[in-house]
Amino acid sequence: MKGRIIKMKEISAAVQIVRSKRKTLSVQITEEGNLIAHAPLNMSETEIQKFMLSKKKWIESHLQKVHETQQKFESLIPFTAEEMQ
Repeated sequence: MKGRIIKMKEISAAVQIVRSKRKTLSVQITEEGNLIAHAPLNMSETEIQKFMLSKKKWIESHLQKVHETQQKFESLIPFTAEEMQ
């Protein structure tokens, strides 16, 4: 997925902006913790940043959940081939 990446000092993650022929703006947080803004072609970067700031609490809480999930998976000890037989 291509798009412009911006860094917002108010949000603790870089935002990838993906523009398309759509009418609304949406925010997506991937399993890896990447932040993606799906925006209309004609929407300004300033408008996108304002929207992201208005959703700052939601974004930060979901990024925290993603981080916690990643930590749980990293702490798991994989089975050896002998243990699986």
